Amino acid sequence: MMYVLKRADGGISIMRLFRLNDGTFPDPKDEIAKWPVEQQEAVVEVVPLSESDIPNDRTFRSAWYLNGDNKIETDMSRAREIWKDRMRTARRPKLDELDRLHSRAIGRGNRTEADAIEAQRQSLRDVTDDPAIEKAQKPEELNAAWPSTLS
Repeated sequence: MMYVLKRADGGISIMRLFRLNDGTFPDPKDEIAKWPVEQQEAVVEVVPLSESDIPNDRTFRSAWYLNGDNKIETDMSRAREIWKDRMRTARRPKLDELDRLHSRAIGRGNRTEADAIEAQRQSLRDVTDDPAIEKAQKPEELNAAWPSTLS
């Protein structure tokens, strides 16, 4: 059995319960009662859910919420922030390497090379400003907004 746990912070968690030896399923509220108190208190509602109602792509699961029809949807403003954070993480090692190369070029007095490297660094810093990120209305569109410079 699958359940969506609506949390006090507005997010959701998915809980899967497995059949007991006697063939029945445990009560989700009994299972939650076994958790630490602060986790119990975070759950404001338990809603049964079909496994087919869970999105296949879990990239933005931290942005999921339960709509008025008890269907999982993605809060796109939160999803955009998740996506930008992933971009920042992916670009960090690339920027570190370019920083090293830039310092080396400056140290050699090669301004032309340093300027070219600075242009690459700026391009990486700008990836989170891609208009496609703000235009995305669905998680799939956001997934498509991954720049080749980060691949």
